[in-house]
Amino acid sequence: MKRLLSLASIVAVAWVASCAHSKDRLSDSEPAPTPDKGAEDCTRGTAWVEADKTCNLCPSGTYAGSNGATTCESCASGTSSPEGAAVCCAPGTGVAPNSDPAAAETTCTECVAGTYGTSGGACTACAAGKYSPDGGATSCSDCDAGASSLAGAASCTACVAGTYSLVGAPSCTACDAGKYSANAGATSCSDCDAGTSSLAGAASCTACDAGTYSLVGAPSCTACPAGKYSSKAGATSCTLCMPGEYGPSTGATSCTICPAGEYSEFAGQAVCGVCPPLTCSLAGATICTICPAS
Repeated sequence: MKRLLSLASIVAVAWVASCAHSKDRLSDSEPAPTPDKGAEDCTRGTAWVEADKTCNLCPSGTYAGSNGATTCESCASGTSSPEGAAVCCAPGTGVAPNSDPAAAETTCTECVAGTYGTSGGACTACAAGKYSPDGGATSCSDCDAGASSLAGAASCTACVAGTYSLVGAPSCTACDAGKYSANAGATSCSDCDAGTSSLAGAASCTACDAGTYSLVGAPSCTACPAGKYSSKAGATSCTLCMPGEYGPSTGATSCTICPAGEYSEFAGQAVCGVCPPLTCSLAGATICTICPAS
């Protein structure tokens, strides 16, 4: 009998322990209560909105300079701010950019050369083709014609020879073929003279070779056609071969005398004519004559 009671006691104790363990497990699985969010959670540049139970970014023209703000303050006259600002800045000044609102800058510093400030936020780099030479700029100036700049420039750079630019150019443009600019800082390119030519981006033009010619602004020199020639470099036109001569190929620097038995009656001939039967000619003949009796 005692043995049966002892066994029942052991079973009862085990059951109580099992129930207690199950209760503990149920307690562990219950989510912990979420603490209420409040103004103390708001970082600089934001303010607590009770109705929404959230921190909202301060709108542009206002700021919150410390954590835990419940309202955004209006910027003083002559200053401004972008959305989410911790400080308002005067024109020509700005704050260092920071993606972390909790670390929003609260000090305005003068914009450095190559940048400008107008919105009260971070200073903005001048666009390509513009510049600001001094700190504290509220705008950037266009580069003069004949110069250019990359973004964020404190000065503009003169275009090199062979290029040019208009006002506010982000880069200099190479002169077209047939044009040139001889000096740095050019605002336009000039046509090559007749008898010369150039490739794109040229600082000077090159005289045409003998056997070729060009007109004003030519991108390349043209070979003289058959029946014409140019004997010197820099020709502006080609000369016709004289009667009694011929020019069989293009790009000739001289003409060839018609051989005996042939002739060329007119200037500019590419071939010589053969004398008809019973007629003869000497070299360089313009006509054929009846052959003398042998």
